[in-house]
Parts: sequence; C-alpha cells; structure tokens
Amino acid sequence: MHSTTSKASSAQPLLQPSPARLTELSHAACEYVQRATSLDLDHSEESLAYVDHYLRLVRDGAPLKPEVADLVAAATGVYLGETMIARFGGRWLAIPLDPSQAEQADTPVLDSIDDPSGWRVELEAAPLICDPLMWARHALRSDHEEAEDDDASEGGLVAPARLMEQLAAALARLPPVSEEYFYSLTGRFETVSYIVEILASLRAAEEDTDEDSDNAANPQ
Repeated sequence: MHSTTSKASSAQPLLQPSPARLTELSHAACEYVQRATSLDLDHSEESLAYVDHYLRLVRDGAPLKPEVADLVAAATGVYLGETMIARFGGRWLAIPLDPSQAEQADTPVLDSIDDPSGWRVELEAAPLICDPLMWARHALRSDHEEAEDDDASEGGLVAPARLMEQLAAALARLPPVSEEYFYSLTGRFETVSYIVEILASLRAAEEDTDEDSDNAANPQ
C-alpha cells in the first residue's frame, strides 16, 4: 500500500496555519462524527475508523455542495494531521502558492496560512511531509481515480530524495489492499506508520555509515 513522490520542496519561508483555526477544524470534525454516528473522537489511531465510517456515510448520502465538501475535508484532514502529530511528533506547515500562481491569482503569499489546501504536516519522528487534507478529499470521493488525477501532488508524501529508492523498494513489498482501505484515513495512517519506521531505519544506517567513515579517517 503505497504512493509517494520524490519531489523535493523548494525553499520557502516557514509559515504555519493559525493554531486557533486548526483547533476549530479539529473540533468541527469531532462534532460532525458525533452528530452523525454518536461516536466520540479522542485523537487515537483507533478513532480514525470512526472518521472513516462517517466519511462513508457522507459519501453514500446526498451529494454535498462544493463548499460543504471542502469544509468536511478540511476538518477531517486536520483531525488526521493532529492524530499523526500526537503519535509521531511534528508541526503544521503552510505551503505558499508558486510565485507565478500567486501573481496570476493576485493573492499575497501570506494568504496561504488561511488556505487549507496548502497545509502540510512535517513529522518529527522521520524526515517526511504529509498532506492529510488531500487524503481526506480523496476519502470523500467515490471516483478515486479521478480524484488522483485532480491533484498535482503524487500521493501526498515527500521524503528526502536520497532515500527514495530504498523507500520505494520497501513499500513495493507491502501486500495489496482494497481500494476502500487504501483511501481510508486508517489506511493512510498505517502507511505513514510503516514509512516512519523505514525512514528511521534508513537514517540510522546513514548515521552508522558516517560514523564508520569518520572512524576510518581518524583512527585512534
């Protein structure tokens, strides 16, 4: 179960979404799920199954207005991101528009902190940047193939380019899963958990290699 990209993020000023806005959206996700299912969320990995159940109900119900779908995706995506940060450590980032796009849209770069489509989670446990809001948008849609085509990001994951070949090989060994599970928030979280373990191992191996090289260059 995998989908990732080797694209490196270009150097950008460090911007972060408003903590108050993140809290508001996370609380909204809890309210949506509780109202529709009578289930309470606690930011545990297990609670993502409740969010997935809620998203299935929404997806199978009457079509949502685009602005409502955007709000549901933002709320559940932030909930997933907060759950990942609680597990792995990390922080939210706000990725500005490409300068050429910003100029065409006549949108100041700082407006990106208010645009959930540009929010990402940078994990502390491993060198990995995730796009949980994109994953939530995909989970809301039944036409998953079209959903993938509509996003410029190739999977919503960015890892260091030097580790991509080994990471891709490890991900290729994962057993296949159903499309439903792949696009679920639970499935995304499981994939991230696996990638964190792989990247931590690869980074540790790099450090051991560097230490051996230093010892060889500076024998006692």
